[in-house]
Amino acid sequence: MARDYCSGLRKTYTGILSVLSKTNVVAAIVSLIPIVYMVGLGIYQANAILGYNTSTIWAFFSTLLVGWLLGIVALWKTMPNLLSVTIFLYKAIGYWCLVSTFIVLFYMTGYLPLQVIGYLLAAIIPSVFFLLAGADVLRLVRSRLYATLETSVPATTVGATIDVSPVNV
Repeated sequence: MARDYCSGLRKTYTGILSVLSKTNVVAAIVSLIPIVYMVGLGIYQANAILGYNTSTIWAFFSTLLVGWLLGIVALWKTMPNLLSVTIFLYKAIGYWCLVSTFIVLFYMTGYLPLQVIGYLLAAIIPSVFFLLAGADVLRLVRSRLYATLETSVPATTVGATIDVSPVNV
């Protein structure tokens, strides 16, 4: 019989995510962390290591910023389907960063100096964690929003009542 050695880690991660997704304000702040990280990466690390700013970081930053703004509107107006767009953006970019990590580790190690490899890994690995953890927090918020919408729907009918009694002329 297989034993689960990571159950404690999974329970801890789920507990932390559930605490962070209790309120919309905390979830919005947690989902802002990847954007702030991209700004710091674009301003300080890219210029210090490479000597110039890269446009890729700013493209990811602007995409994440638009997704985060959509997420804020979704949290404010209780629209879980719109929040799905933000979750998709965070997950897609997070998995792209994860694949990039493996490409850097297994393919580019022999071709680039260690300083550049270290910079790339230092830029990519936190991005993976911040993006995927932020997406998981937003996913739990989306589940909470769906539950809120299901319990708060009034049971009234929409439309006017039509009088079908016979008319005497």
